[in-house]
Amino acid sequence: MLIENRKYEGQGNLRAIEELGEILYSLSGADALKIFIKTAEGIKSSTQTIKELNLTQKRYYVALKRLIEADLVEKRRNTYVQTMLGALCFKMGQALVNAVCQRDQLALADKLVRSENLSEKEKEEILNAISKKELLGPASLADVIHGVRMITDYNTFLEETTKLLDNAKEDACVATEENDNRITDAAMNAIDRGVNLFFLSVEEDYAERTRMLKMILSPAMVELGRKAIASKRLNFRTTEKLPFSFTVIDSKHGIIKLPHPISKKFYFAFEFDHTLSCHSLRDLFTSLYEEAKDDTRVEAFRKYLSLYR
Repeated sequence: MLIENRKYEGQGNLRAIEELGEILYSLSGADALKIFIKTAEGIKSSTQTIKELNLTQKRYYVALKRLIEADLVEKRRNTYVQTMLGALCFKMGQALVNAVCQRDQLALADKLVRSENLSEKEKEEILNAISKKELLGPASLADVIHGVRMITDYNTFLEETTKLLDNAKEDACVATEENDNRITDAAMNAIDRGVNLFFLSVEEDYAERTRMLKMILSPAMVELGRKAIASKRLNFRTTEKLPFSFTVIDSKHGIIKLPHPISKKFYFAFEFDHTLSCHSLRDLFTSLYEEAKDDTRVEAFRKYLSLYR
């Protein structure tokens, strides 16, 4: 914050930057970091700590001396502990470690921010759906994002989506810009298990509707289709446009797919497990679903099923 919010002119600011360099230097190297972490709990016995960290006395005391000179560590009542400045740096260090451990998530954030296919509002909706709290913008994603698995292969995306549908227990919300028979089969099987399915797709032309009907009405799916219609667990609607494709399972598991900004083909997807996040995404689905209209394929499905009676 010092570097970001202040100008560098003036002896005071220059000295602060020099001190920051000294702090970073004192923490450089694995030995110093291991010792610094130990001081969070307090080091009462240097001999024991040297053994625990597998250090020589020289390496231990050289690193400890740097930490003391940087005012990160001090000795109180025969115990090496962190100073107030040290405790603050320790907290910041934890955040940095978390960021390093979440490189995949940060790469996801970078791709999302660069996407020209989404508006700023749509980006914010996605980030809010996978965040612990409300976001001010993509820049804060590193601090609040949950564990997310990034998917860069379309077939892997289909496999993960069908796996989620196969494991659904109560309900599934699927919003998609395209139809794939693997997802459709998994959805129909979920309905057969008693899962309530809500399916929202983009309106298609007549040729595409015909292709879908032929696929749905394959012999293997006819009986499942009849059961789904009878149980009223099949809920299809269409909309003119979706901000992105996504699936929410039991309000606990979610997966989001984003298209390439130029070719509109599959770009990447990300999968996450978090109840509050999925509730946010479920709310988005509900708002889109309420504004959508009934899918005429469902009625056509009913009519064509009658041919197999």
